[in-house]
Amino acid sequence: MKAAQNALLEALVDTGIMLSSERSIDALLERTVDAARELFGAEGASLYLAEEGSLNFKIFRNPALEEKIGPDGVRETYRMRPIAICPGSIAGYAAHSAAPLVVADVYDIPAEAPYRFNTSFDELSGYRTRNVAAQPLVTRGGGVVGVLQLVNVKDVRALSGPLLRALGAFGAQAAIAVENTLLTDKLKRSQYETITRLAAAAELKDPDTGDHIRRISDYSRRIAIAAGLSSDDAEVVYYASPLHDVGKIAIPDDILLKPGKLTDDEWLVMKTHTTAGAEILKNPESALVAAAHNIALCHHERYDGKGYPGGVKGDDIPLLSRIVSVADVFDALTSRRPYKEPFPLETAVEMIVSGAEKGQFDPDVVNAFVREFAAT
Repeated sequence: MKAAQNALLEALVDTGIMLSSERSIDALLERTVDAARELFGAEGASLYLAEEGSLNFKIFRNPALEEKIGPDGVRETYRMRPIAICPGSIAGYAAHSAAPLVVADVYDIPAEAPYRFNTSFDELSGYRTRNVAAQPLVTRGGGVVGVLQLVNVKDVRALSGPLLRALGAFGAQAAIAVENTLLTDKLKRSQYETITRLAAAAELKDPDTGDHIRRISDYSRRIAIAAGLSSDDAEVVYYASPLHDVGKIAIPDDILLKPGKLTDDEWLVMKTHTTAGAEILKNPESALVAAAHNIALCHHERYDGKGYPGGVKGDDIPLLSRIVSVADVFDALTSRRPYKEPFPLETAVEMIVSGAEKGQFDPDVVNAFVREFAAT
């Protein structure tokens, strides 16, 4: 018995480390339900998050059920309205009381119990739910951020005492991870809003490129993922790339908005938007702003060293800058402008490939770009 408890404790520690290291909320929820099923011997597990006063279904794992009705069938069956945080349902009771609830037989709940089991899931799917264990995800401050439900635990009668406390510990770990990840996501959204507003300030002078910054984010992230960058790096380029042209805010309107060809002197001024952007973003205190600084400075450098402002060559150009360089030109090619119609996708891809052949772009980045966009 003691050996089994020690093994469970070690598994909980390992699981806590694993959950705390996950930064994506979707991946975190997937890993939470998978770990819960394995640790506590459940056929299935589902997870709800508390949002706007209700429990909203997020994810469900049950290989036996998925084999029977397919993943699409599971998603359709579980497409339900939010659950009220009140004692009327099993999950609602757990969230309302901030305490775990183990129901050994969902079809034999005492009449005096305030909660009931919703049989519609079983009726729609043909599945037979025998027991449910609902564990609220309670934060350190006492708030409930969600509910984890285990379905058909193999030995539900053993889910008491030390094992129930272990489930509580697991729920606390998951709650902390969910709370931290949601806060991080909120901070990222706030940062991105600030970035896009700053980028939009630069773009206000040129309304035709207003949507350009949002497309650049999307294209840059897709290229980064296709190039094999980590999800963290792909996220950084997504958030940092909108500031690639922030330095245009320093360019005089008579040059920036000139409808005709720029003179040599005007072109020299236009090219300073790279160094002006780097000046705006200098002395960064975060990886995100540091990336934005490099992108603003180097997105017009060429792989053959013939770009500007510094004539930097090859891999000395920061990788994220090389990615944004491709995304920037691709968007320019495929967008409508007052002076041109958009090029067809196939033509634009061919022109990007040609740019790599002529030394403008990093060939490896272009190969990743082709893999992502050629079949779009």
